[in-house]
Amino acid sequence: MQQQTVTLTDPDIGEVTLTIRRLDMRGYLRLTALESEAAKVKDGDADLHTVRTDVLPELLACIVSAEGLSWPLTPEAALELPAEFLLRCRLAVWEVNPFLRPSWTPPAEKKDELGSSTPG
Repeated sequence: MQQQTVTLTDPDIGEVTLTIRRLDMRGYLRLTALESEAAKVKDGDADLHTVRTDVLPELLACIVSAEGLSWPLTPEAALELPAEFLLRCRLAVWEVNPFLRPSWTPPAEKKDELGSSTPG
């Protein structure tokens, strides 16, 4: 299984280590459920809403181990983490799961050379 580890060492927070994995179908279904649940919550705080709907579902579905912070990570706790750390986590999620990247498009299928020729 493809994985990537992201570590934060911060004098106020301590050391945090998250291990991010490539999603299997079960993980993808969990992601879909997390996104659906997050969309139902109406936050009065725009930052909290963004973290809840755009950041956390991917992280929660992809993280296989978390050390140094309470788990599962809440939107409120995520807002207290350094932005650089959360951005590195998102990049790791997208590197291991490129299809989750917002601008991702599936690669074009290769046509069979014999099937792509025209008759005659």
